[in-house]
Amino acid sequence: MLVVAPATGISRLDWLTNAEDDARADAAERADTLAEDAPTDNVESKVGDSDPIQAIEDALVTFPADELIIVTLSNEDAGWLEKGSAETALDRFSLPVTHLVV
Repeated sequence: MLVVAPATGISRLDWLTNAEDDARADAAERADTLAEDAPTDNVESKVGDSDPIQAIEDALVTFPADELIIVTLSNEDAGWLEKGSAETALDRFSLPVTHLVV
């Protein structure tokens, strides 16, 4: 299992200026927590691109996934980079996609 947390907690200005350090640190913490709580010992965690779809594409280059499980906030609560990412993944990837809203 591979847990990828995109560094989406970033403002538009920080994104434009590549000031992503805080967002990447938060994403690393989320990924590690999810990996620790996973029901398997065979799990790796990493921080992905700030664009969730790009983060998935990057991970699929090195990890041959059988399925994608995408966990998001509702679109009303999601940040500007996260909105619609699950729907885009459903359309873009030829893998089974499960979308969980928390």
